[in-house]
Amino acid sequence: MRSHMILLALGSIILAFLFLYTPEADRSDQPCLANPIAKGTIVILNGAPSVGKSTIQAAFQEVMAEPYLALGVDTFLMSMLPNRLFTGDFLQRHRPAEGVDGLHGYYEIESSDQPVYKFEFGPAARNLVRGMHHAFAALASERNNLVINYILYDPAWLVDLVDALYGYRVYFVGLRAPLEVIEQREKNRDTSPSGHARAYYSTVHKHGEYDLILDTAQLTPEQAAQTLKEYIEQHPEPRAFRQLYKKFIG
Repeated sequence: MRSHMILLALGSIILAFLFLYTPEADRSDQPCLANPIAKGTIVILNGAPSVGKSTIQAAFQEVMAEPYLALGVDTFLMSMLPNRLFTGDFLQRHRPAEGVDGLHGYYEIESSDQPVYKFEFGPAARNLVRGMHHAFAALASERNNLVINYILYDPAWLVDLVDALYGYRVYFVGLRAPLEVIEQREKNRDTSPSGHARAYYSTVHKHGEYDLILDTAQLTPEQAAQTLKEYIEQHPEPRAFRQLYKKFIG
């Protein structure tokens, strides 16, 4: 009788366990650092002003089956700072004598006697840039794919960008064209000050590490977008940011 009661009690416990037990849901598709594929894909188009980033960005959005959100440096720097902190009205002819709080644009004469238009970034602008990098990460963490129009105005930005996007699937794409082609586009667009592209032409690619480089003088925006699409399909594991992370951070 006693053994019968023990067996009955054990059976009840087992039945109760089976009734109450709910297997843990499969979380393999949820975003985490160990599973970067669950995050959104990030495509960064880096190049000098007027090289064709915006048109390729729009063409890429159309050619990809999955939605990609279009973001850009201009979206943040030109739209978010208070007007009083943005003094780059394309008319300034001198570097600010005192410190800059936000963003100041000014003309400078190069050694070639060609005027170039540069930006001076103050603390508020630099804080915004760092926040922008982390905003990219936050959006991608919620499975948003991003295609970003980027200008590496300051080489120091790249260290912060690589650090902020550690563990994400990032394709770093360089957009290049001869300077005379870019300057003609700059003139035709009439939305960027003359000399802005020349100011950053020799420095924006100085780091030298990309997953893919596109010549926008040889490719239409649609061809560039298709080339980028095919590259992503054929190379599911981008390498440029991994190499830059090792170089900068170790």
